[in-house]
Amino acid sequence: MSIATEISRIQSAKTDIKDAIEAKGVTVPSSALIDTYDDYIAQIPSGGGVSFDVGVSYSNHTIPNNALSGKTFNSIVIGSGVTTISKEAFKGCGGLTGVSIPDNVTEVYNGAFSACTSLADIHIGSGVTTLQGSCFRDTRNVTSITFSENSSLETIGGSGDTANTSNSVRVFSNVCTKSPAVLEIDFPEGLVLVGHSTFVTATGIKRLSFPSTVVWIGDQAFRGLSGCESITFKSASPPTLGGSGRWFEDTTCPIYVPAASVDTYKAASNWSNYASQIQAIPS
Repeated sequence: MSIATEISRIQSAKTDIKDAIEAKGVTVPSSALIDTYDDYIAQIPSGGGVSFDVGVSYSNHTIPNNALSGKTFNSIVIGSGVTTISKEAFKGCGGLTGVSIPDNVTEVYNGAFSACTSLADIHIGSGVTTLQGSCFRDTRNVTSITFSENSSLETIGGSGDTANTSNSVRVFSNVCTKSPAVLEIDFPEGLVLVGHSTFVTATGIKRLSFPSTVVWIGDQAFRGLSGCESITFKSASPPTLGGSGRWFEDTTCPIYVPAASVDTYKAASNWSNYASQIQAIPS
């Protein structure tokens, strides 16, 4: 991508943001720098809100790195032409209360929605195959995460030689820290890999359920889930617990597995450390 192309896309995005603000009755001087747009958004009458169609400005199908990081929007519309949400594209958008990633998006890169502390509802479309590291980290107030039918999600984070890179860890770390815990997530069939530290210290998670297709879980994936009431694995064979340890450290809830596989899980490498927590999935 050339510098000229990048400048053109940023200028186009600036125009769209300006139009969105002015549609709410606040005039933005042509000379205003994009870094000052938060000041104009703050002038919008209570309840006015700003909804920005982020699909309009990115004709090459990619919302670029830091595209709208730190900006103040109540809602966003990710257009049908977008396939990739790049690194920290919406990081720190404190006014954002919900995001629906459409079916046309295939990858969400590291930190894409991190530190969006008003975010409550997340919907992940059927086209997303990969959620990279920290993409929803430190959102803290999420109460709902859902997936489209026929989800293509295969990977949360990473494994192997890349398992501890910024692209692969802490995807949902501190995604919810509410007390009492409220967040329940049912991951779709087809998910294969859960990366390192994926949910670490997300104390507001109440329940997690993983499909029969999961085969690998990274180090510290479930560390510090003090509010969690249960974690369910539907795989008949225990997924590999990769890394050096601490997979369920300071997480004392029941670990539910298929009834016919309870003894297999209890005897499996690394799973045996949590034998006292492993139980049959309630009927």
